[in-house]
Amino acid sequence: MPVTIYELTNDRLKQVFVGLTRLSLDRELARHRRQRATGLAEWHLAELRNVRIVEIFQDDRSAAQFYVEYCKRTPPKGWRLLSETR
Repeated sequence: MPVTIYELTNDRLKQVFVGLTRLSLDRELARHRRQRATGLAEWHLAELRNVRIVEIFQDDRSAAQFYVEYCKRTPPKGWRLLSETR
């Protein structure tokens, strides 16, 4: 089953959330609406819709390595990068 690395963006708070999932993005967003990930508590439910697929992997190891490196990147100036592990 593929692993998807995705971003949620919040223009109001100037935050980018990076996550990874085996679920479809519709199900993943529904999960976040039910139980917010760390860092998303300040987000309004309507803001949990600006989603972008970053990469899709067929194996866990490659996905995990990419996720760690991607989360180390510098967000745009004035923005904050959040992840499930931060």
